[in-house]
Amino acid sequence: MRITPLLQPYMPTDTALAVLQRWLSERPAGEVTMVSAWGKASALSLLEESIASFKADGGRLELFLGLSQGGATEQGLEMALDLANKTYVIFDPSGRTFHPKLYLHRDARSFSALIGSQNLTAGGLQTNYEAGLLIEGTFFNRDDMEVLGKLEDYVETLRVDVDICKPLDERLLKALIADPAIPIGSEATSENEAPSAERSGAETSLFAPSAMQLVYGHRRRRPTSRSIRAPQPQGEVNALRQYDVNENTGAFWSKRLPRSDAMRLPNAHPTAHLALTQAGYPIDPAVYFRNDFFAGCEWIPTLDRDRLREEALVPFTVRGLFRSVRTVQLQIDHTPSWQSSQGNRATSIRWGDLFPVLREEVDVTGLELVIERSVHQTFQMTFTHNFN
Repeated sequence: MRITPLLQPYMPTDTALAVLQRWLSERPAGEVTMVSAWGKASALSLLEESIASFKADGGRLELFLGLSQGGATEQGLEMALDLANKTYVIFDPSGRTFHPKLYLHRDARSFSALIGSQNLTAGGLQTNYEAGLLIEGTFFNRDDMEVLGKLEDYVETLRVDVDICKPLDERLLKALIADPAIPIGSEATSENEAPSAERSGAETSLFAPSAMQLVYGHRRRRPTSRSIRAPQPQGEVNALRQYDVNENTGAFWSKRLPRSDAMRLPNAHPTAHLALTQAGYPIDPAVYFRNDFFAGCEWIPTLDRDRLREEALVPFTVRGLFRSVRTVQLQIDHTPSWQSSQGNRATSIRWGDLFPVLREEVDVTGLELVIERSVHQTFQMTFTHNFN
């Protein structure tokens, strides 16, 4: 067994990011498990390209992300759903904080494990002052296999501790965002944004204290009354973001673009469309875009492999992509049967004439895409850095 200290950011040590990227690039691809107290899009966006290539070669990625202390963000959880084969979220309402940082890689002959202080955030993986140990072993050494067995037993114990550990899907994500007891933050303003006062100390019906045998028992939280949530904003105004709208703005929606939506994933066949998801807004994406945002458009029913699909051609005024403002007609697809079978991602925008621009000319990765509908039923699409 080989043990190497990782003492970032001091040279010449590796960063945790470099280690994870190396694991994801090794072939044949194996399995990678990441267990982190905090999980954010700031880190997953750094790994997005490597993860796509890893999965394309048959690799499997599993994430266990904590929800304690405001370490989880909507953007991070959404991205985890998109990138990982399986994502679990962990929260113990008794007051115990989920705080481990364990990264594990296995292939057919060997394993590597990184254990330390490095959270799954951009700072934790690359820029913060962090300390950890990189352990490398083989399947041919009994002592090495004993260490690997204990690490895998720990991961499996988390998985089966069903009171605190839940498999993440779109429905649970929506419930987490709505639950005042779960301190979900936002990366739209600050990576270290603290949970709001209305969320702290509230009770949750989504999780229960662990029923597993624990050292020292439970640390009981002082009883508190359930916080009263502030009323949700009307329409599609995002409670977590701010955007300068004028009197002619009827509705808007936005999303920070990962590489997949920006058509910049290497070694992967681009989908040439943008799925219209919840993206942190108080909407039901299965029906909102068809029945509200684009309701006034001319929808034409069609059959696609015996599946009903509706299409609408919508002219968008496009800003921030070309030297001057242009109007481009884009197709909106709505497939009602996907409302349950595809995680409520029933509506999408086909990039159409914008596809070769995004794929070959302008990299919009990390920019915010803002789609607006005016009160006059005209549509605008803006690619911007300046969205708070």
